[in-house]
Amino acid sequence: MERTLTTLLSIIMISMPIACADSDVDDQPLTARSSANEITALQVANDLNKDFKRPSDALAAGYGEATPCLEGLGSHYVDFANFLDDNIDLGSPETLRYAPDEDGEVKLIAVEYSILTVYPKPEPLLGQQWVGPASTGIPGIPPIWFITISVRHNPDGIFAMYNPSVACRGTGVALALGPCADDPTVLCLTPSTCEDLDLTACIEWEQDQG
Repeated sequence: MERTLTTLLSIIMISMPIACADSDVDDQPLTARSSANEITALQVANDLNKDFKRPSDALAAGYGEATPCLEGLGSHYVDFANFLDDNIDLGSPETLRYAPDEDGEVKLIAVEYSILTVYPKPEPLLGQQWVGPASTGIPGIPPIWFITISVRHNPDGIFAMYNPSVACRGTGVALALGPCADDPTVLCLTPSTCEDLDLTACIEWEQDQG
């Protein structure tokens, strides 16, 4: 796994400077203070956006829809074979996240790399510590560690899990990551509010009482 990551990083760094063709990715701000890891993450986001821009691209590649749209997070499409193994490959994220843009077109907004806690915890990826352990919410599947790279511009940073500009356009649910009720050492997604999560574009779903 370490050799795979080293090779990928070498290829990506050699390909600088970045030329981003897609406006969703191109809007990610880079400054003189941007780290080499942030620049590399932007290149990764750009490359993956070319292959997985829409949910149909994810489905064609073997990903399956695993969650509805979650405010600030989007819908999760998971490659379950990849999700269950112990390999981390920047070119093959375990999870792709999609959400509608301002025009209602559903596009890739982030990718996630994850590894089950039954495997040794990996070294930091692109300078980022792994988040977790976090519950998968799937019976029989152990918790995971994960790292996010935003594809859509994220004002909180390219590695932030939540994106305040991601809204489900009236169909989403706001969830917060916090200690699980049955095991406080593991993180779970629990009901929250757009305000609590500081999601400025968030539009919470209201259950029909009729």
